[in-house]
Amino acid sequence: MQDVHCQVLVIGGGAAAMRTAIAAHDAGATTLLVSKQTPGYSGNSVIARSGHSGPFGTPDLDDSPELFVADTLHAGSYVNHHPMVWALAAEACARIEELIAWGAPFLTRAGRIETQPSAGHQRPRGCYTVKNISTEVARPVRQQVDQRGIGMLDHIMLQELLVEDGRCYGAVGIHRRHGEPYIIYAGATILATGGGGEVYAQTTNVTGITGDGMAMALRAGVDLVDMEFVQYYPVVLRWPVTRLLASPTLFPLGARLYNARGERFMASLPQGTENVTRDIRSRAIFQEIVAGRGLHHDAVIMSLADIDEATFRRYAPDMAHIVDAQQLDYRTAQFLVRPEAHFFCGGVRTDAWGATALAGLYAVGEVAGGCHGANRLANNAFPECYVFGKRAGEHAAAAVTSHAASLPTTLTTRAYEHLRAFEQRAARANDAPDRYKAVRSALRQQMWDNVGIVRRTATLRTALDAIHVLADQAHACRGERPTTVVRCLELDNLVLIAEAITLAALTRQESRGTHYLEEIPEKDDTHWLCNLLIHQGSDSALQVRKAPVVTV
Repeated sequence: MQDVHCQVLVIGGGAAAMRTAIAAHDAGATTLLVSKQTPGYSGNSVIARSGHSGPFGTPDLDDSPELFVADTLHAGSYVNHHPMVWALAAEACARIEELIAWGAPFLTRAGRIETQPSAGHQRPRGCYTVKNISTEVARPVRQQVDQRGIGMLDHIMLQELLVEDGRCYGAVGIHRRHGEPYIIYAGATILATGGGGEVYAQTTNVTGITGDGMAMALRAGVDLVDMEFVQYYPVVLRWPVTRLLASPTLFPLGARLYNARGERFMASLPQGTENVTRDIRSRAIFQEIVAGRGLHHDAVIMSLADIDEATFRRYAPDMAHIVDAQQLDYRTAQFLVRPEAHFFCGGVRTDAWGATALAGLYAVGEVAGGCHGANRLANNAFPECYVFGKRAGEHAAAAVTSHAASLPTTLTTRAYEHLRAFEQRAARANDAPDRYKAVRSALRQQMWDNVGIVRRTATLRTALDAIHVLADQAHACRGERPTTVVRCLELDNLVLIAEAITLAALTRQESRGTHYLEEIPEKDDTHWLCNLLIHQGSDSALQVRKAPVVTV
């Protein structure tokens, strides 16, 4: 068993985690970065497109934080946490310029960052790297972590927060490969574990994005917010390759969508044509497929015929690489695309510094909710990671370096209780060690079928009942080796956030942003211009309540 002590513990390995660790270290705190995989080389931060957004303006068109705030609030249907939105707008440009100073190769023109139009943004704000792949940013940030000598532990699954007397003192978990237990004591703990896309059968997320931080916080008594708002990426490629995201730059440039009948089905939408926010485009594509007008029952056609080649190769280099590798003419190729679960707009409830209501606990990046409200604008995810990573890291470091909280004498007992619970997940003689796979598959399909892009009250109720049954089955799953024990622990997290999403969706009796309720397709500001909070009671049951939108 490993007992580890640090001042600031950062849990995660993506953009938010690395930037948080850098900030905490630079502010003078002894910092430890703990990840299920390898920071900078794993997770969604290395498979996404490279888009960032900031109100830089152009030589011909001024921009401002105020306009950025207006667009973000409008996209989020005005249930965003307003101070978080203002912080993002005020600091995004500085964080992107910092990435350039660290070596990220963002496109420039005439000596300034080149910005491109993005759906939902009044001004061109999309900043992209040369190849439009996120590793071009992740690698330089990882180099900054390495240059500082920040402590790291890889392949550790931290599953439970250490909480005593209303304060968080670290976390406990096990090594994914050999099962060694870890108890990590910290003055401040920062969750940067990402979202929970694996809860859906069809997702853009890599394996292992299982809502760990959200579930840990919920079990520790911390509220989740906006869990009903799950964003779907509208155009995930099904042909000529699969699982890759068609670049968001394509639609401002002129990409078009057609159904199997050759109809440009978005041309008559009241909200506009294809260059609309992701919630509208995802829903339009999904409804074409459900109506039987898709190809192969799961895709529509994306045409790039109206984009000239020089523009295509400069602003969609990732797509250019695909067509070159497949020896295709992009002007005549019929790319097949469909929507998949992509991003959690909701998560752990925090303030604008990443602090939660539990002393000593912070959350940043996709694990945290509030900034995006009911729907995230394109390219706002990465700036969120860097802006709030810096803020939370500095805030946490200041707290622990100015006042070191002594560890309660009962904390070790609490840690060992969690470790004994992990031991109970090891397979016994008569167990079926692969049972977790069937439960996980059933859960993911249930969420996709009944808590997806278009929702109905009746099917949400069906899903909630099914999730309660699957939760009991999940908690009974055991693994025959450390890697499968970890998968069982991840399954515990998945069923918990699945219940949170479904309960919130069932409660919100209107349509807003990414939450579309078929029988009530309009917003109802009179009753639902609010946030929904999910809390786990002392009996482990989840409870939901309304809360006013935070505006100051």
